[in-house]
Amino acid sequence: RLATEQRERLARQPAGAGPGGNGDAEHRTGRSALEQRIVGGELARLLLRRAERAPLADAVVPVLGDRPEPLLAVYRPRARPSLEAALAAGVRAVRRALSGCAVEWVPEVEWRRVDPEGSSFRNCNVPADLAAAAGPVPSG
Repeated sequence: RLATEQRERLARQPAGAGPGGNGDAEHRTGRSALEQRIVGGELARLLLRRAERAPLADAVVPVLGDRPEPLLAVYRPRARPSLEAALAAGVRAVRRALSGCAVEWVPEVEWRRVDPEGSSFRNCNVPADLAAAAGPVPSG
């Protein structure tokens, strides 16, 4: 069901609303239908466990290579004012907006134990990418 909803949302995405476009929809909602993630439950559980062990962190963010992956992260509500202030100041990169937050970084060596292929970080920029990532949708 989730894959179907993601496909439908992606198909409704207005032109110019994702990467390479004006990004207004992405920044209002904090999510982009053009950059959806197919997230495994184990990775989500890992991030939530890390958040439980780091109560002072505003965000728990995995790192892929040398780059944070802030769209696949856990955020506490107290991170919102800092992120909103960055947005109001014209910061459009979530990675840069995180500079005002206390972040618990999850190194690749740790999250690879639950997602060895890194499939949770697969970019889906067009409907065909999402369909390929999600696999066949069960009927019924």
